[in-house]
Amino acid sequence: MLYLGLGTNIGNRLNNIEKAYELISKHIGIIREKSSVWESKPWGFVSSNNFYNSVCAVEPYTEIIDDVMTELMNIERKMGRIRIKSANYEDRIIDIDILAYADMVFNNKNLIIPHPKLHQRLFVLIPFKEVAPTWKHPLLKLSIDELMKKCLDKSEVVYVNY
Repeated sequence: MLYLGLGTNIGNRLNNIEKAYELISKHIGIIREKSSVWESKPWGFVSSNNFYNSVCAVEPYTEIIDDVMTELMNIERKMGRIRIKSANYEDRIIDIDILAYADMVFNNKNLIIPHPKLHQRLFVLIPFKEVAPTWKHPLLKLSIDELMKKCLDKSEVVYVNY
């Protein structure tokens, strides 16, 4: 199972997440599970726009991870995301990250799986737990619950009831 994290903090955030899920279903694979939507303050940069975050479990149409990554970038572009070549985080209409792919460990110049900051972000761990409560980090050998307990991020993550 492929686990994707979605985040958006500009425009109609709920619509952005719904549109991303529609495009994921069309181009990436069958969505088997979706988390609730959670709101959090920006992580790693300052903005007055809070994020909506969600995680999904997808049965991908292809096992070629580079093809999945290419399609995810295409979805972001279709939705209006413009990536600025900088090391800084920024406001975005949509961000789709590969969080994990079953127990795969993958590392090349363009992609690291599991996501290298997954365990540092409470806004990812909370929705991830909803869709994969028994998933275990293949490198850290910790469950989602253990990752949440060890997570240094103590920012507020609020359930969005819609």
